[in-house]
Amino acid sequence: MDPPTKPFSSRFPTNYAPTDDEVLEIKNLISVPLVQVAQIKEKMAQIKREISDLQQQYDAWEGTCASILREASVKDYQALLAPIRRLPPEILQQIFLFTIPDNHYAVVSPNDAPVSLTHTCGRWRRIAVKMPSLWTSVHVSIPSQIIEDPDYVKRAIDARVSALKRWIKRSHDYPFDFSVYDPGTELDLEVPRKRLFGLLCSVSKQWRRVKIHAPPDVLQRIAKLKRKDIPLLEEFEVHTNLLSSAVSYNDDDEVIIWGRSMALAAPLLTRFKTNTVSESLRKFRLPYKQLTHLELGHGLLPSREPFLSVSRLAWILPLMTNLVSGSFVVSAASFEFPEQPIKLPQLESLVITEMGREVDCSELFGRLVIPKLKHLTYHSTPLVNAEATLSYMALRTILRIASPTLESLEVNALMFPSREFIINCLRYLANVRKLHFVDMSPSNVPGALHPGTHFDDVLLDTLISTSESPNKYLLPKVEDIRIECLSKFTDAAICEFLGFRSGTLPGIRICALKSFSVVVEHSCPDDGGVPKQMEHLVKAGLALMVMYSGARPYPRAVDASISSGPLSSAYDGLANF
Repeated sequence: MDPPTKPFSSRFPTNYAPTDDEVLEIKNLISVPLVQVAQIKEKMAQIKREISDLQQQYDAWEGTCASILREASVKDYQALLAPIRRLPPEILQQIFLFTIPDNHYAVVSPNDAPVSLTHTCGRWRRIAVKMPSLWTSVHVSIPSQIIEDPDYVKRAIDARVSALKRWIKRSHDYPFDFSVYDPGTELDLEVPRKRLFGLLCSVSKQWRRVKIHAPPDVLQRIAKLKRKDIPLLEEFEVHTNLLSSAVSYNDDDEVIIWGRSMALAAPLLTRFKTNTVSESLRKFRLPYKQLTHLELGHGLLPSREPFLSVSRLAWILPLMTNLVSGSFVVSAASFEFPEQPIKLPQLESLVITEMGREVDCSELFGRLVIPKLKHLTYHSTPLVNAEATLSYMALRTILRIASPTLESLEVNALMFPSREFIINCLRYLANVRKLHFVDMSPSNVPGALHPGTHFDDVLLDTLISTSESPNKYLLPKVEDIRIECLSKFTDAAICEFLGFRSGTLPGIRICALKSFSVVVEHSCPDDGGVPKQMEHLVKAGLALMVMYSGARPYPRAVDASISSGPLSSAYDGLANF
């Protein structure tokens, strides 16, 4: 049954003007509800007055309670009953250990442990100071900026030396880990720098894990340490800057730092990392057989080729039967390769970066026996012409060998002369979960071919088709794809690819894509492009980044330096290690 029609309801949405009689009738219609509302509002006002009175009473009682607690010192007595005050020192010591940062060495700052622990109360300070295990790591930074007060840096170094003395004293004879960030300045810091590194060298018998970023002359002093001086050294990481014109080379075009240094022959050394090899590697006294991690960088002027040739590396690698991770910057072969296979039974991660022209790693890769390799990074020389396929042939060689175990691959996008070459390499990546094509700075390589034409819709279509064999797809396990070079992919092709690789299609036996990043040459369309169309996949967990023309990131550079901030801080340089 329809509800009764209200009087004048047909006039509500109009501009109708009621007559005098109708005005009286309308007033009669609304008189009763208006009286009801007025009565309710009067009750509401009364309640509001009562609430105000109650609030005043509440505030008064609250003030009385606070006064009673304050006069009786109740909070102070309750603080005495806090459980943490009754914790035995042994428990506090275990808690203190968890306050030490695990992603970098401890910083000399009152805001960070262990220093902050000594500023809490006398009891905590006494416990912390007597715990050598709290003081077994430290990061020391030297201000690197030119400051108006020329004595500021010297005073800062002296303060750090004083703090370091206390730190070392509290560590007793425990193995000691430290990092020093000293990028060098134009100031004369010879005396304070000598005090700092002299203090560290005086406890070299405690060194365990050491990371140093310092000028060459500082490293040359450290290189004078003897094998007996560093009996506990396990990890040694050094960074220096040889790009300055002030650096002097000898008659053999070398900067001698580690040549014949017994500091590299530490009896327990298993990890060595340097951003610069400025001399013949034949002079290095590294204990190759026991090394598990070795990184040899370049760090020289671009006009200088690495001292480590690919053939020299081929002779060194067989000595490192325990190597788990290796990273090397190599130049063209300078002599014959060894005939025997290069067996690296423990190798899981390999990074090869080519510097200079005519570098051919094919012979090196062809001799590798790497049954456990999981991660491969191959930064080859950018392609100059379509006939120069040395790097591609080398890549295909090592992919064929490592295919059964390889899980991640990062290669220079500029190394492929055609789309077919890319597809041929993808056929070896049945177990790869992470695939990155990086942009190795084509602007710095005169005549380098641009790779964008190879990364097009046809390539994406190949990754969603079964042309290889029935019900089989390329990259069936890939979860992370990043393409840094400027590509020719269209939005439609990217969306189709992402939809296919979403893992939601029935009967498609491939892993769901978790991360996809690409740079495209066209501008972003008005409809928001791929990110907008694939919003449902992003909400489902896909990490998606599509950079359109005009928003291209800077290309990569080898051994790019990281400058410190404008202000001096105890945290300076942490990002360099």
